[in-house]
Amino acid sequence: MNKFLKERLNCSKIEIIFLLVLVVIFLIIYGFIRHVFISPGNQLETSQVLYFGHMSYTAPIAYIAESDGTLRGYCKSLLEYLKDTKNYNIEPVPVEYKYRFTGTMKHKQKKIQLGVECGPNTINNERRESLKTLKINGEDYPGYFSKPFFRTETNLLLKKSQEGKNFKELYEQKELFKQSADTNLKNRKILVGGKTNNEVGKDTNNQIIKSFYPNAELREFDSRKEIWDILMTEPEVIAFAGDEILLVEFLKDKKKDYPDKIKNYTIVPIVPILPEGITSHKQDYGIVYYQKNFPKIEKDISDWLKSGQGINAKKKLCRLVSQCSKNE
Repeated sequence: MNKFLKERLNCSKIEIIFLLVLVVIFLIIYGFIRHVFISPGNQLETSQVLYFGHMSYTAPIAYIAESDGTLRGYCKSLLEYLKDTKNYNIEPVPVEYKYRFTGTMKHKQKKIQLGVECGPNTINNERRESLKTLKINGEDYPGYFSKPFFRTETNLLLKKSQEGKNFKELYEQKELFKQSADTNLKNRKILVGGKTNNEVGKDTNNQIIKSFYPNAELREFDSRKEIWDILMTEPEVIAFAGDEILLVEFLKDKKKDYPDKIKNYTIVPIVPILPEGITSHKQDYGIVYYQKNFPKIEKDISDWLKSGQGINAKKKLCRLVSQCSKNE
């Protein structure tokens, strides 16, 4: 009996040693696979949620589909890449117009810090500097622009006529927003982006409009959601200044629901002919990223911009507007 127990104990020791050897071999192989096949840029970002900020009414860059309430457009492609290819623990967050470039939003009853802010965000020096010195709750939370992903220009969505006045003809004659004895400019307003929580968040089209039409009265909106209602209910608003690519999609969208009303609108350049010495009023879009909590996010966004997925997303935008060849 004692001999039998001794033999069993010896066998158990051998089995345990064998199992331990198998575990060690498994861990070595697993570590090797992770090292070789999972690059540093692809390792899991599970320590915290990356809040992916996006606009909701800026088709085709970023918008919420009415059918299912999900993010669509160019920014959706980036979100999917970061989630599926780079393995970020990511959550989309709609960014209100007035909170652009602040790095924060209220989401699910709490204030959160954004990791990415994707939308038709125009790059300029003032915004670059403001993002670099951004603070949240007294702590540094700098933001940066990616390389430009698209270039557009300021256009007008112009009402063609109203109460016997041919606005399109006046526009072509450069008389639409020009002060004269028989012109009441208070009845000719241009709709532009409005109130924000910081100066750099203000629509860059405002400055452009003021430079071309210094006498025009501007009507500012609080949310892009209300643009159509303003155009329909405020007869003095006869034009909406916006980025060409956004106006093209806006016009196309309204043609489906309001075919008769939208016939009275057309997209025109900001002025019929640019003044002498002015060669361009184009703007570059960039993706805003906040690197403090996600040190690899700059590289990951850059990788996407150069990837086939990112290039195809850009080409889809490019096909919508006249400058397509310039954006290829």
